[in-house]
This record gives sequence, C-alpha cells and structure tokens, in this order.
Amino acid sequence: MLLTLKNISKQYFVQKSVLSNNVSIIDALCNINFSLKESSVLGVLGETGSGKTTLGKLIVGLIKPSNGNIIYGFPSMRKNVQIIFQNPFSSLNPRMKVGNILREPLFIHKLADKNNINHKLDSLLRKTQLDNDCLNRYPGEFSGGQRQRIAIARAISIEPKILICDEPTASLDLSVQAQILNLFIQLKEEFKLSYVFISHNIEVISFIADEVLVLYEGAAVERGLKSKIFTNPMHPYTKILLGKKDKIDKIENLKNIGCKFYNNCSKKSKTCKHINPIETEIEENHYVCCHNIK
Repeated sequence: MLLTLKNISKQYFVQKSVLSNNVSIIDALCNINFSLKESSVLGVLGETGSGKTTLGKLIVGLIKPSNGNIIYGFPSMRKNVQIIFQNPFSSLNPRMKVGNILREPLFIHKLADKNNINHKLDSLLRKTQLDNDCLNRYPGEFSGGQRQRIAIARAISIEPKILICDEPTASLDLSVQAQILNLFIQLKEEFKLSYVFISHNIEVISFIADEVLVLYEGAAVERGLKSKIFTNPMHPYTKILLGKKDKIDKIENLKNIGCKFYNNCSKKSKTCKHINPIETEIEENHYVCCHNIK
C-alpha cells in the first residue's frame, strides 16, 4: 500500500475568549482508517465541516494527528506527497513568474539543472496543456482554470506518488471543471499517480473515484468501492447525501454523544447514544459505521 491511516484523530483546543481560560475541544477527525493503493483514487465525500480538508493536511504533513498513525509506503513523504488546493488564486505566489514557480521545486529536489531545466519545463507544460509563453508571465495574468493547471504542473514536477486534491475544481466554471478532471485522469494514467480526491460534489467523486470515504462531522460513516457506495448506500447519512433519502433539518449533537449522527437518525437506539460505532465490513470492500446495520 502507498498510504495507510490507522485510527487517525485530530483535535483542536480553542480558547473561548481572551479573558477566559476555558478551552473547548473540537474533534475535527475521529478514528479514520483507510488504505490507498497504487494508481487508485480515493474520493473523500462530505459536507462543509466534515473534516475533509483536515484529512488532506494531515496526509501531506501540514498538521500532525492527535492520535493514530500514518504509514507511507515510501521513504520520503516530502517529495512523494503533494497537495493541490481549492483556490488557484491564492495558492500561487503572485510575485513570482510562472517559470520560477515551476523551476523552484525541481532545483530544491535536484531533479533538474541548468542544462536540462528547459527540457523539463517544456515537458511539464505539454502534459498540463499550457503554452510556453506562460513562463514569463505572472499568475495574475491567467484565468482560474489556467492557474489550476499551473498548480498541477508544480505538483507533478517532482514526480510524486500521491496527490492530495482538496476541492481542486470547486471554484471553476463547469466547462473548465470537466477539462481539469480529464487532465487528472490523463496524468494518473501516465504517471501511475494515486489521488486522495476531496470534494463535496457527488458528481465529481462519481466521475473520478475508485473508492469512496464518506465523512460526517469528522467521523467516517461509510467506506468502500464506488460501485458499492453509489448503488447500495447503507448508512442513513450516505443515503441522504446521495439523494436516496429525504434531507433532514440537521440537529447538532450534544457533547459526549456516541454516534455523531445520533440526533439526526430515525433508527437511533440507546446503544447509539452512548457508544460510538466501529467500522464493520458488511460485504466485501464495503464498510459501515452503524450499530443498526450488520
């Protein structure tokens, strides 16, 4: 496996006010488990606040987990795991020309020198469908779709094994979204890349993912092959998210409630209130966290 997460949790401690020493605890992620295979795409699906971005930051090493282990199937995480952020307008240094943005990681990781740098840049531009004249221009001179292509070119320049894609098409027009998604597919096949593809967009995940992880308020509720999740969702939240069940008016849980979905579930029991459900394999390559599904 290229990547394995075992019981990963992340807590944030927030001071309630400047004049108070009282601290509230926010459980951004709770006991997340999954593995990522070579040349595969894990789609991470969930609403705003479900912990998707926190998960991406943990994998790429921008933040550290509170508990659990992240196991990489290669020696250098820094080189082999790269991230593409949602907003292409803020992820590129506006004071650097595109040529310098692309040269910098190549020189840092000693993958190019003065003799072959131009050849490397030409190759990157072709693979991401950018024109050569972009090298002498600044990011502010490009559209959102072009900037995201530049961000992708920078990420793949050092030949990583895993890309963390954090809503990379969310801020783009629909036609541009389709172009960028097709580019991700092409690059995956050419470089044998693996993606952790984060999105709240069900259609995007349906298009690009091989496996799906569904998050709700920091907890995994369902995980498995895309075909299993989309054709036979089992968890009540997954059913609502995929439109298989009517939406509900979301009620937040009280502290120390077992199942995160307790207050919104029509099948809740006393067990659900006090005990957090563990992930159970209900069929091959299909896992659900629910006391009422066996």
